[in-house]
Amino acid sequence: MINLSEKDIQRYHEMFEKLDTNSDGKIDVYDLIVLFDKIKHPIENEDSKPSRKKESNLIKAKRFISRSDKNSSGDLNFNEFVQYMLEHENILELVFRGIDTNSDSKIGYDELIKYFKKFGIEISTNEAKKLVEKVNRNGSLVIEPKEWREYFSLAPIESIHDLLYHWRYSTLVDIGEGNTVPDDFSNEENRIDLIFRNLIAGAFAGAVSRTCTAPFDRLKTVMQALGSRKKIKVIGGFGHMLKEGGLRSLWRGNGMNVIKIAPEAALKFTFYEELKTYFIKDKNREANVFERFCAGSMAGALAQSTIYPMELLKTRMVLGKTGEYSSIFDCAGKIIKYEGLLAFYKGFVPNILGIIPYAGTDLAVYETLKRFYMKKNQIDENPSIPILLMCGTTSTICGQLVSYPFSLIRTRLQAQEVPMDSENRDTMRKLLIRIWRNEGLRGFYRGLLPNIIKVVPAVSISYVVYENVKNILISVKNKENT
Repeated sequence: MINLSEKDIQRYHEMFEKLDTNSDGKIDVYDLIVLFDKIKHPIENEDSKPSRKKESNLIKAKRFISRSDKNSSGDLNFNEFVQYMLEHENILELVFRGIDTNSDSKIGYDELIKYFKKFGIEISTNEAKKLVEKVNRNGSLVIEPKEWREYFSLAPIESIHDLLYHWRYSTLVDIGEGNTVPDDFSNEENRIDLIFRNLIAGAFAGAVSRTCTAPFDRLKTVMQALGSRKKIKVIGGFGHMLKEGGLRSLWRGNGMNVIKIAPEAALKFTFYEELKTYFIKDKNREANVFERFCAGSMAGALAQSTIYPMELLKTRMVLGKTGEYSSIFDCAGKIIKYEGLLAFYKGFVPNILGIIPYAGTDLAVYETLKRFYMKKNQIDENPSIPILLMCGTTSTICGQLVSYPFSLIRTRLQAQEVPMDSENRDTMRKLLIRIWRNEGLRGFYRGLLPNIIKVVPAVSISYVVYENVKNILISVKNKENT
């Protein structure tokens, strides 16, 4: 074993354990892919050299292993990892000394400008200060040796151009003993811009997607609420809606469905980000499946709890007859007048109960399918968009199959236009017993077919619109900054 201090051994052990994602005592190609995937670089832009080609993380991982794998086993044991780190940190120390021209064991932004200029790389004073700020942790505008070592400890660097490229564009700034957060969120203004951009793009995508598939969504709701009484099926269901209210009736209730997108998405995103910090104590790693499931389920439940009255209004508008409600406000007013304020939370319990199995199944199936595809095809980064859409569509359908009975119970409870204290009001227990006795298991899945039919176009439309709107917002932002 190489002679090291106990402190260094402990430091290397901590780094090794974080990289060894499956805890088998070895670091293999897939462990390194996880690391390199965190150190994300944007698609080449005007700041990077046109000749530079984005190298696959798989190639970088294989080169890393081959350079350090002394016994040719195809992976790294702890001793081999330590040997690599010692060599890598020696190189980093030499570079640090080269930049530190006044030998005060600190790097200032002015020294960075001079150093890169020697290699024909011009950087402005403003950029040099930002580069220093990315590494520095105490606001002193200088980089100390420990900060330098930790920032570049596992960066795949082979040249001065690699060093600057990683420094400029990497999103992961530390996986060692430090507590640095991903660079995407180190600047509060950038974080707010990112949230705002995603929220706007998501709202547009949801609005277009829901509007395009609204006839199927309304048919699903009608079949859930009335299917057992009027024997409504898919073809007959469309005929029933057209006969009752004409073509326009197919989009009845879609306005409320679109209005609730923005607050629901904003609340869910906010709750999810906050809950993730609660579940993940180690800020230097990504959330695992269980942590994402817990955070996602709770975020969904909290968001739904907040906007649930809008959900009930949507159901009432969808099921309303032609001319029954003149507007959303008219609908809300009638509910308050005849049923009371608590009526806005009819069906709330089955709605919350359905979130957990849906979120868990959706996430588990999506991650399983994606990882299976990546492993089978030996790819290191996310699969192509069509594959991700297929994974997302399949996981959504599976999630709906598990949670659909809760959705049906919720809709029937929401559809009851009786006061909360009425003896004629159905409860969740009464509905479960009645549906099971009169309709059997099939009765819990009325309206499932049109709901599944809408999934593929809904997912595809939502993705295309989301990406286009996001790119437009990015272009506008870039024009404002130039």
